[in-house]
Amino acid sequence: MHKRNTIVLDRKELYGKEIAACQNDFRYFCEKYLKIIDRDGNVVSLILKPAQAQLVAEIEKSPWQIILKARQLGSSTVIAAYYFWKTLFTANERTLVVAHTKDAVKNIFRIYQNFYNMLPDFLKFRTKASSANEIVFFHGGTIRVATASSQNARGSTYTNIHCSEVAFWKDMPTSIAAIFQTASGNSYIILETTANGINEFFQMWSDEEGGFTKTFLSWTDEPDYIRRYQKFAPTDQLRQYAKTHGLSKEQLYWAAETLSIRCANNWHTFLQEYAIDPITCFISSGTKFFNKSFPHAQFVDGYKEYGEFNKYKAYVMGVDTASGSPTGDYSAFCVLDVTDVTNVKIASTYLKRITPGQFSKRVFEEYKKWNCTVVVESNTYGLSIIENLRTFGCSRLFRKVRHDKITNKYTEILGFSTNASTRPVLLSKLQQFLNGNWLDIICERLKFQMNTFIYDAKGKPDHSPGSHDDLIIATGLALQGIEQASLEISYQQRAEPRNMRERLEIELATGLTMDQLVTKGHFEREVVDNSITRVPYGDS
Repeated sequence: MHKRNTIVLDRKELYGKEIAACQNDFRYFCEKYLKIIDRDGNVVSLILKPAQAQLVAEIEKSPWQIILKARQLGSSTVIAAYYFWKTLFTANERTLVVAHTKDAVKNIFRIYQNFYNMLPDFLKFRTKASSANEIVFFHGGTIRVATASSQNARGSTYTNIHCSEVAFWKDMPTSIAAIFQTASGNSYIILETTANGINEFFQMWSDEEGGFTKTFLSWTDEPDYIRRYQKFAPTDQLRQYAKTHGLSKEQLYWAAETLSIRCANNWHTFLQEYAIDPITCFISSGTKFFNKSFPHAQFVDGYKEYGEFNKYKAYVMGVDTASGSPTGDYSAFCVLDVTDVTNVKIASTYLKRITPGQFSKRVFEEYKKWNCTVVVESNTYGLSIIENLRTFGCSRLFRKVRHDKITNKYTEILGFSTNASTRPVLLSKLQQFLNGNWLDIICERLKFQMNTFIYDAKGKPDHSPGSHDDLIIATGLALQGIEQASLEISYQQRAEPRNMRERLEIELATGLTMDQLVTKGHFEREVVDNSITRVPYGDS
């Protein structure tokens, strides 16, 4: 009898030490006691893979995480394991998992159920209640799984929140805002997803001031994503992709097989589902209008200047006007140096929510600074900008002449009217300059808006939901004014060069030879100076 009691006491002591070891060390508990069902249907221990170990390390450093990842890296499983560990060993710890569909809710809750059901008896703490989507332990710890649209999770407070596949949620900002109201003061909050086009999640991921730590997990972080032998011949596109990203031969073979079988040879699907960097997975999952992409572009409103005024150069400003609503579109302008139409440079950009009256004054200030042609979009609020600029004394407004067949008279129209017929022309010209490398995009906010400018469901080029295209339109408008700007600058009175020094000064300032300037009409006649020996361009 004494021997039996000793064994019982020893076992209790042993269990107590083991429980304490599990409580104090997540990785020890996870790899020794948590079980999962692997891809082949086998029950195995949850041994953390590199991507999972990296994710846990990031969560422990910063409990507010936004995780962008490739598919099937086990991120949802390891997040579930971490939250299960916290809830199992902590009294009154409350965990909420929110998924985008009912099927996803069932799959995630099944992970938690398997964790609990396959624990050894001494760790299988007594539960007070259990249902199809909730586990409640005797010490008050709770795990609840719900859909993003469900009201079941509202009204409670949670110390751990996991929002799964948030890029696929309907009305993501509203749902997340409501869920965040349930967070306690020291909550762990994890937003985790694969990419789903350039949508509201893209805006959240790109926000540098959101308070979350960003963690990206590439498919190349998964050691199982290799093939020893080639089953599918890689395409030229895939070989270039492998070269760009430094893939091994085995990873290339895996990518070729995955592209063919899992992605039905759809390149955009492959880039989205099996993300290799945090840019192409977004851009490729929405059909972009602009062929070029700009990684790491950031959005900041306000004014940016990229050069200094030069009296020998031609400038044009495109102006896109909004209502000034605090939550609406931005008013924007873009000033271009169009002296050389094959090397157009951005001189300044402006982007701000401001009333049309205030914006008029700001546009006029910029006009005086650059002595530029001003191309105002004449739709709605733009009409007031045109009228105000005329009142202020702006003499270089963009204009078109229209012939009235009935009256047989010509009418001068100020501004550029954007409609179903002219909008494609405006965008195509911007695309042409971009593809021809004739326009140097140095403005980060313009890059950002170009990244989010896509074809919508009806095939119309437009900004993605939650994004804006104000600077895109302003830049396109400026390009429409190139010809008028060149003519206006050529008619301005300029002192002709009287000697070699003045000639060199003009050529250095404009970046063009005197012969080219004359050809472009910058001077009314050929400059004749016996002291100047003309040298053909490119000769020495």
